Amino acid sequence: MNKTPKTSSELYYLLSAQVKLDFNLRKVDFNELEKDLPTVMGDNLKRIRSLLKWSQKEAAAALGVSLSQYKKFEAGREIMRMVTAARWTVVTGISFHQLFYKSRLPLDWDQHRIHEYMAQLQPMVNDLTEDQFTSWFHLVTTLLGLDVKYDNTSYTHTSKEKALADLETYYSFVATGITTFRAITSLTQETLADYLSVHLSTVQGYESKDSQNFSVIMATRFYLATGVNPLWLVAGTNFFYYRKLQSARVDALTAIAEQISPGQFRQIMELARSTLLLTSENPDIAINQ
Repeated sequence: MNKTPKTSSELYYLLSAQVKLDFNLRKVDFNELEKDLPTVMGDNLKRIRSLLKWSQKEAAAALGVSLSQYKKFEAGREIMRMVTAARWTVVTGISFHQLFYKSRLPLDWDQHRIHEYMAQLQPMVNDLTEDQFTSWFHLVTTLLGLDVKYDNTSYTHTSKEKALADLETYYSFVATGITTFRAITSLTQETLADYLSVHLSTVQGYESKDSQNFSVIMATRFYLATGVNPLWLVAGTNFFYYRKLQSARVDALTAIAEQISPGQFRQIMELARSTLLLTSENPDIAINQ
């Protein structure tokens, strides 16, 4: 059995710091905000899959679900489990909040709508090791004459493979995270249930390490009700650090995208494809800086 990558002290330290920054309890009318949410998420999933140029079968394989199950997601008949959404972010490099674009949720998604080139580039560079990505990034910024920084110093010890492995015990991490969050904020289970608009037994279930019911919608409710990004509930895991690494890469890519033309963006995409081809043939190769 793999050793858990998160210690209680590490989680407590990281989550406490984030709570001090963001914690702000507020009552939210979730019934109104969540109207048509399954349909909105299905439409966004289909839109992003189209940008990725994936078939439904390829998307289902990426999410680790059956084709019939995936079709239910796109049709808005079912909403994916949180662990499935977490896998989607690890595999694509695209945050799952993109699935809420144009929803009623007050999250300013219009500012984050992913465009075609970024949607195609993120999964490409997501498959690069950190050394390969750093070399690729240096080459791109040098060729284009851009002064763009990439800060990855805090997350180099993780990897895509380690993050995916963490998802096998994802809900156990969430259970510990919610319990720790309540300890830090002095919230009772009853109070948290009230702010999440769920029954007490539901919160009790979330804190059970055998539970697998924490959903994408509940993760969003948690953020809206507390102000704390639910990613911090799994702080200290390889999944957590890899998501932070992905965010750092997206920030750097976005800074590049804001300074170049569509033609130049196509050029760096071709360079990313070449890099992937080169490294797939020889995984140990590094791009000359």
